[in-house]
Order: sequence, then C-alpha cells, then structure tokens
Amino acid sequence: MVDAIVELITSHNEDLHIMISPEGTRKLTNRWKTGFYYAALKAKIPLVLSSLDYSKKLAHIGPAFMPTGCFKRDMITVKEYYSKPVPKYPDNFILQIYETDDNAICAG
Repeated sequence: MVDAIVELITSHNEDLHIMISPEGTRKLTNRWKTGFYYAALKAKIPLVLSSLDYSKKLAHIGPAFMPTGCFKRDMITVKEYYSKPVPKYPDNFILQIYETDDNAICAG
C-alpha cells in the first residue's frame, strides 16, 4: 500500500493532496497505522497535520514538516498536535502511536 501511494504521488504531474487517517479505522485500536509516515518519507513530501475539533466545531490545518526517518522522534510532534483537538468519539481515540510507546529517540 505504501509503494502504491508513493507511485501515485511521484507520477502525478499536478498538485495532489491526499488525506489519510493514521488511526486507520473508526473503531478503537491499540496503535496507529504507520503507512502515512512511510509514504511521505519515501515520496519526499511533507506531512501536514490536520484535525477536526468536535467540541469547538472547527477544522484545523496544522503544522507541516518533512519526516526525518526517525519515526519515534517525528511522532513527538504528531502526539503534541493531536493531544489538543477533541475527536468526535473520544473513547475511540488513542495517542498510542506505536506499540511500545516508550519515548525512545533515534540516534543522531
């Protein structure tokens, strides 16, 4: 799936915007999917964070950043951003982005 998204992005001649829900589902899961990150990294395009805050009835387009290749370090920015908006179903939302959410940082 990641390779198919990268092919779509790199072969497209015009501006192309793709929105992917990293949770991957509307049901509660134990961690996020990671394809959104690796597709952006491989295609050399920025991640643009966005959210819907249901408590304020606002849509936000947040910061954009280029993935560095250090998933855990990059996800610190993502976790901070998504800790603020209130999702439609708060009981089905988690900020556990990877399986062992232990704040490990990549070398370098």
